[in-house]
Amino acid sequence: MNLRSHLSSSPRNAQSSVEVRERGGEPPVWCIYATVALVAVACYLNALGGDFVHDDIPAVVRNKDVLAQTPLTTLLKNDFWGTPMRDVNSHKSYRPLTTLTFRSLKFYKIL
Repeated sequence: MNLRSHLSSSPRNAQSSVEVRERGGEPPVWCIYATVALVAVACYLNALGGDFVHDDIPAVVRNKDVLAQTPLTTLLKNDFWGTPMRDVNSHKSYRPLTTLTFRSLKFYKIL
């Protein structure tokens, strides 16, 4: 018995060929996920080198919480824009995790 006939008659090959026939020749699931991820990255890749615009300037560039000009505890007391939540002018948009993420990116010179 040669190697080719041995491989084609092995139970493992028989099982994998049955799996391919049952799936109808579809690509593996990981391939689909990888394709979706690559398309998503490709869509936003050109924005990585862009400048801040519109509401990014008060939310990131001028926000004292992001610039680490305030203690970390104020992240829990201020809104997304760096205004105290109890202030009348606050938008009440409470996003401390986002602000902390911006602060850490600024600290590591990524933002």
